[in-house]
Amino acid sequence: MAHKGLSMGLAIFAQYMLGGAWGPYIVGAVSDWLGGGADGLSMAVMFCGLFGIMAGVLFFVASRTYPEDLQKVKDEAILAE
Repeated sequence: MAHKGLSMGLAIFAQYMLGGAWGPYIVGAVSDWLGGGADGLSMAVMFCGLFGIMAGVLFFVASRTYPEDLQKVKDEAILAE
């Protein structure tokens, strides 16, 4: 539990550095690749939105092991005392 804030901070930092900072450039490049204009941009936004869905699925998969991981951390904390 002592590293909960640190891990959440690092997760948010990674999200902004990988998604928030590079997202507009990637959407623009995909839009240009799809032909540009309004049609290319709308398709690029929809295509890149799939990565958000994929991230949600991966977070769900990772959450399935959370209770076991939490118990391991509690066991380690008891041993450290």
